[in-house]
Amino acid sequence: MKTYSKAFRWILFLISVLAFFLCACGVEDGLMDEGKNASPSSSQDYLSEIARPSFPKVNFGVLTGFRYNVNWETDGRSPDQAAFARRVPSSARSLHGRQVSVDGFMIPVTLLDNDSKTTEFLLLPNTKACCEGKTPEQNGWILVKTPPVGVKPQIDKLLRVTGEFTVQERWNPSDGFFKGLYHMTCEMLTPVAL
Repeated sequence: MKTYSKAFRWILFLISVLAFFLCACGVEDGLMDEGKNASPSSSQDYLSEIARPSFPKVNFGVLTGFRYNVNWETDGRSPDQAAFARRVPSSARSLHGRQVSVDGFMIPVTLLDNDSKTTEFLLLPNTKACCEGKTPEQNGWILVKTPPVGVKPQIDKLLRVTGEFTVQERWNPSDGFFKGLYHMTCEMLTPVAL
């Protein structure tokens, strides 16, 4: 019985070692073959594609799928977390502080360099606000801030914005104007192929 057990363990060990070497050689050969046919820049692109992080995609339905009842003259002047939690469901609040991607349409708010760049824009789920003049609900847009150099305005194109998402009611301190519920930094902006 002991001889059978030793032989069985020895065979398992040899199979494991053989499988390890076959897998290691197969992976190395695959990378080497790809490197033979590719230019140095394309193999670098291949590696960066592998290392590129993926961010969860947020659907506008989560952001707009509830009735947002807020009293514009009183709510938000002094923070009340319980009232905020009653107005905004946990499905939307849970996105606060997360790195996400959201697809939508851009309406530039702040333009510079002869309107060739925007540093702040609204991201909307559709083009009804600009094309049909329909005012979106207060939970129907995201106020996006770009780095100081700005990005090229791209109206009527479906875009994917990636960055840090904030769920917070904000009012302009000088005039009390509501700035929005959803805010986002623009760390990456890419067109979405339809």
